[in-house]
Amino acid sequence: MPVLYLIEGRTRGAEVLPLYLHALAGVHGEAALWSRLRGSTTPAVRRMAFRHSLTNELLSVSDAVAALPREHDRIVQSLLAHAIADRAAPDVVASALLSDRSAESRVLGLVRLTADLLDAADVERLLVDPGVLVRLWARQRCEEQGRNALSVYQDAARGSGSAAVRARAYRGLVEAGGAVDREVALDLVRSTEPPLKKAGLRLLTGRVAPADTPLLFETLQTGTNRVARLASEVLLEIPAAWSDADLLPLASSPDPDLRCRAWWLKRNRSGWDQTIADLAILLDHDPVLAALGRNMTLPQFAQPTELQRDQLITLLPQVWPETWRTSRVAFAAGLRGEA
Repeated sequence: MPVLYLIEGRTRGAEVLPLYLHALAGVHGEAALWSRLRGSTTPAVRRMAFRHSLTNELLSVSDAVAALPREHDRIVQSLLAHAIADRAAPDVVASALLSDRSAESRVLGLVRLTADLLDAADVERLLVDPGVLVRLWARQRCEEQGRNALSVYQDAARGSGSAAVRARAYRGLVEAGGAVDREVALDLVRSTEPPLKKAGLRLLTGRVAPADTPLLFETLQTGTNRVARLASEVLLEIPAAWSDADLLPLASSPDPDLRCRAWWLKRNRSGWDQTIADLAILLDHDPVLAALGRNMTLPQFAQPTELQRDQLITLLPQVWPETWRTSRVAFAAGLRGEA
């Protein structure tokens, strides 16, 4: 079957596959044939088998409900979830889809079930779901039930739920048109819980102030990689508020992750800072980090500042002593033989 399915698009393959399936069904029966093919180790064959079984009602709704939690193939998950949403009774849809691990399944459940068929507790739980579309549909159903989604989000954000749930509550609050005070966002950034830190950094985006720089650099230095990346993105909104001196504790750290963070932040200031960051990382004793500087680009139609000129004059001879690459960078920077 895997071979015949693979060549189905060819003339001879298109002729042989139906004949082979017909012969197999004649020996084993339709139900046994397609049950066996649904267990194939070849993903394409399994998907075809599930699609055929559902279309031809060789797989019942109860079978689909039983198979969905065990399924790991995203395409088969989608086929099963759509079949349940289209054919099952509302109570079966609710129990099978609203708690499924696939966000697509949870969305289908919310789409299939009208507000009067949904339990308020399910809607409240899905308001703080990890899936963006799930939260969107949950808000719509919440409003249709006569409840205020903003109030639910505010209660969840201030509640005793897990850090991840509270973080998603803040996110949903903003998605629903609510506002979160800047001081609340800063308090979240100061939290020891990474999900809340990330929520605070996202809330700080677009309204960061120079006074926040020390907190952001502390977060950049102590946070997880994802937290650090978000802190960097916020810092890049206020590039004039910090300098290379603020980067020094990171750039000189024995921890390669911290040196990488310093490189990424300086590089994303763009212009000649991008080139200087790449030159500096090429000198790193960690070969993995040094490789990050290989894709160097030179600014177009921009001249370096005096500080940047000094950095280039110091770095170029160390990175590429007496080579054409030094001349190329020096020419673009207008150093005129100084490097």
